[in-house]
Amino acid sequence: MLKRLPASVKLAFLVLVLAVVGWKLYGACRSIGFDHIRAVLRTDWSWAVLSLLCSGCVVLCSAASWVWLLRRIEKTGSLPRLAGAYCFSQIGKYVPGKIMLLLMRIERTGRLGISNRATATSTIIENAAYLISGAAAGSSILLYFWIREQPADYLWIILGSLILIVLLLLAFHPAVFYSVADALLRKLGRAEIAMDKRLSVHSLLASILMMAPCWFFGGLGLWATARCIIPVGIEHYWTLVSAFALSVVIGCVSFLPGGLGVREVVQGVVLLPVIADTLAATPGSSAEAKIIATLIVMLQRVFQITAEAGLAIGGGWITSLSSNSKEMMQQPVSD
Repeated sequence: MLKRLPASVKLAFLVLVLAVVGWKLYGACRSIGFDHIRAVLRTDWSWAVLSLLCSGCVVLCSAASWVWLLRRIEKTGSLPRLAGAYCFSQIGKYVPGKIMLLLMRIERTGRLGISNRATATSTIIENAAYLISGAAAGSSILLYFWIREQPADYLWIILGSLILIVLLLLAFHPAVFYSVADALLRKLGRAEIAMDKRLSVHSLLASILMMAPCWFFGGLGLWATARCIIPVGIEHYWTLVSAFALSVVIGCVSFLPGGLGVREVVQGVVLLPVIADTLAATPGSSAEAKIIATLIVMLQRVFQITAEAGLAIGGGWITSLSSNSKEMMQQPVSD
């Protein structure tokens, strides 16, 4: 139902959410005292470089998986230019409606001679692999911590995790996956995936594994962002990996563009105990932890958008060069 709302309503709702969060954050800081908050923070902006690099690596790793999928469907295209088309289109996810990303990618790959069907098919597979890989990574890490905290219930936890893994893998069985993919393509007004263009189960599973570095870089980037504000120990790295992975998955299935607000809430919830542990010796650490967690997730979004915007500019430039080169070759040579 939410996904059928007009784009203007979604955008208005997003602005309202951000306004409420900003107002609540201001009120909390004011009640505790801005001077006290500044005294608790241990800012070190040198970590921003690592966070930006990790945010860029997340995009490039998913781009590598998409290019690999596309070239298995349609064996053509320059690797750098295809990666550029991917990076350029990623900024489209912030446009309400979730269709602009695909349209931007089709427009750029069309300049490279790639068919619309191949681009749409590979994008659907890439998004599915991204979601399944993130769900598997995030839930597996949380299950590990759950077993460590509740050792008496480890058999039930392991059984639950095995069932989850089987369900995730079943979603990528060709019979299941392509029936869902064809339904999505029909909804977009496009032809179903031809039998000779369908990938094997091994290729589908390989695309899931290729997404694994995204979560490692994402967790490292989130940790580096936290280090910009407060000295979070590296022992919390795996918790932050799960926070990043689950926030991406839940954000992707939300109706908000780019998962704005949704990803921040998920990351903030997982971050809270990490921040509280770091501030364990500080009086009133519960209220401060909420403020610091909010600042971290907001700063993480700023770093992410900055990195994605930089890659989008570079990707647009690379794909424009290829288009200009073709136009020059097609122009008649004058005497």
